[in-house]
Amino acid sequence: MHQLEWEGQALQVSEQELLVMVRGVVDGLYTFAQAFHQHHIAGFPADVTGRWSTWIQGGLGQLQNILPQADDEELHRLLCAFETQVQEIDLLDQEWIAALAQQFDTPVPESQRERHRLERKVNEYMLRKGPIWCSLPRCQQLMRQADAVFTDVERSRQAIRARLSHLSRAPAGTSEGSEARDDTGLYTTEAAKRQSIFVPPESDSILGADAELGDQRAADLIDRAVEEPDPRRAVRLLHQALEYGHTGMQASKAYLELGGRHSDLGEDTQAIDCYTKAIGVSQYPSAIAFYWRGEAYYRQRLWEKARSDFEQALSLGINSPESEWAHRYLAAIRERDSGH
Repeated sequence: MHQLEWEGQALQVSEQELLVMVRGVVDGLYTFAQAFHQHHIAGFPADVTGRWSTWIQGGLGQLQNILPQADDEELHRLLCAFETQVQEIDLLDQEWIAALAQQFDTPVPESQRERHRLERKVNEYMLRKGPIWCSLPRCQQLMRQADAVFTDVERSRQAIRARLSHLSRAPAGTSEGSEARDDTGLYTTEAAKRQSIFVPPESDSILGADAELGDQRAADLIDRAVEEPDPRRAVRLLHQALEYGHTGMQASKAYLELGGRHSDLGEDTQAIDCYTKAIGVSQYPSAIAFYWRGEAYYRQRLWEKARSDFEQALSLGINSPESEWAHRYLAAIRERDSGH
């Protein structure tokens, strides 16, 4: 048994429970790292206001609580490397903030008020003229660093998952051997309830595949596409997923992700087509599909179509931060209409 502090409580957990907790924390931190990377390669800091950094530090704190209990030498080494890489991504975000502060000739923000002021200035400029600072040498360097660090994070996460799968295979005949396992070999025990809040509800669940999600082959291809850093490879995987059907939940997810990848490639016409198909095949209205299609229309300067989609996304209750961005886009369109 292992003893550790977990969210303010002293716990005793078995080896298998500890492995489940490790995966929960690692997957949660990976999700934040992925979000930061997507911002960085688009030319923005992910966390000007400091909210996400606080959550990342909480996740790293949980990882640090687990590390002394990781008896396996290889797992311990991999977790230490992963911890360092996530910290590097967080520090890289601070460098992005400093670079944009310099671009806008303002001091590096220290207080929350200063952070919000810089965030507003960046957002307003971006809506008017786009992120033209991305071509500057310093920003280009930060984008290259972001790609390199996130590649390391992905490799570490894959190696950790493989090691967890190896370690979780208990000998036949033990009491743990009768417990249900998920597709990675991890036991679905009470430890699942001790996962951190850092595991997002949409992330790959430790509780195994959900049969209600539809054809598992399509789901697996979509999951691979989501984690694929090369957008063109991701597009190919998503088209393979759509070979299993062009309707239903999996098709809606595939079209939505496909639209995002076409946007990444600057192919807004194809992106709009995919978002339209995602909306058409979804059983329920998709706020995020309307929002992303609205962004694509906005980039194409199709103001009325963009306005309609942003208003629809808001009416469907789209969550933050997209809701704030939708209001900003709508304000920019109104200002354009007024001729100011």
